[in-house]
Amino acid sequence: MARLDKFRPTSIAVDALVITIGVMAANLLIASDDPGWVQLNPSPYILLPLLLGARYGFAAGVGAGAAAAILVTSQHAYAGAITMKASLGESVYLTTSFLFFGGIAGELYGWLHRERGQSEAQLSKFQATVKRMDAEMRYLRTMKDDYDQAVAASGGQISTLDTELRRLHTYSADDLPDAVLQL
Repeated sequence: MARLDKFRPTSIAVDALVITIGVMAANLLIASDDPGWVQLNPSPYILLPLLLGARYGFAAGVGAGAAAAILVTSQHAYAGAITMKASLGESVYLTTSFLFFGGIAGELYGWLHRERGQSEAQLSKFQATVKRMDAEMRYLRTMKDDYDQAVAASGGQISTLDTELRRLHTYSADDLPDAVLQL
């Protein structure tokens, strides 16, 4: 978990700005004659709602989708010298896909986040069980060591008693009571 903390999101605005500037710069360098990459399918501007939705959740994904839709529509309108309404009418599927995929990415984030929470809860339960079992194992090892020491200390008496009991088997029925008393 500590390794993942350095990748924790810090600011939606900063991430959105970096992604937007990167995609716009690539658009100007690669296809300056197609602002907003309306002719390209899928448009690289889809990265904005996908990445933000995947990192910050549903609301951020849909919001980034709306921002990408406005950005692409305004670039297309400005380059074509048409109104925003006409530009939106020409690229209705593109702008709708920004909202849709931003929402999908956000929902995937929510699903994975719930799965992660459930996994962490299960992990903590397993860790508690292992800790308890480790304590029981230490107790049982201590008991076994104490038992082994007691057996080792009384080993001479036990072996002597065993020898005497074997010797009792050799006595006849008449001598047996006297032999038992001598034990």
